[in-house]
Order: sequence, then structure tokens, then C-alpha cells
Amino acid sequence: MESAARRAAVGLALAAAIEAARRPRAETENLLADLDEGLDAFEDEVFLEEPTGAIIQGLCQRLGVPLDLILWQDQAWAKEEIQLRPKGSPFAGAWRMPAEPVQQRCSQNSKGGADTPTPTPPRKGEGL
Repeated sequence: MESAARRAAVGLALAAAIEAARRPRAETENLLADLDEGLDAFEDEVFLEEPTGAIIQGLCQRLGVPLDLILWQDQAWAKEEIQLRPKGSPFAGAWRMPAEPVQQRCSQNSKGGADTPTPTPPRKGEGL
């Protein structure tokens, strides 16, 4: 992937993380502006040499945004990093894709029926 395409992928991924953080709208808009400045600070070589996940992780830390790998698990770059586990990628550790999408897991109510779908923590060995 060329530098401009990777820069765009990082921008989209970080924008998703910022929106998912559910902060007040003004704070979200400030973070999105900071993201643009943060992306501009990187030389093109960074986007060619570093794993996309590593760049995203660094920017999340810099912006104070939670790193939620599940947000990106279906992206082509993330699938590649999950498979290849490049050094520096947050996907290079013990993380693996959940067996089923987190948003589809439901808790059971006391009568045995499903409550409104709610995310449940990953099972042992399934999450971060």
C-alpha cells in the first residue's frame, strides 16, 4: 500500500476511534482537528515502514483515545497484521479475532430469554 493510501487508512481508523470514544461533540471535533495535524506531522516514510496498527496505536496514545482493536479487525490492513504479526503492531501480540462478533453476544435474562443485545467481555484467551 502506498504512503497516501496508508495515511488515509490511518485517518479513517483514528476517526472511528475518536467517534467511538463518545465524548462531548466539541471535544470530539477538537480531537478530529488534532488528528489532522498529527497525521501531517508524519513523514511519508513512516507510512511505508511502520505497520498501520503501530501508527494508529501511537496516535491513540498521543490523543488520549482508547485503542480498541475490535474496531478495525475487519479492515484489510488489520487482517494482514493479524496474519503476519509484524513487529510493533498491536495485533502482533496474543490478540486474535473473536469467534463471533462482540455486538452479537447477548446475556440471558432470568427467564431464559435473551435480553437486549449487550456486549460481553471476550472469553478467556479471546481478547486483548
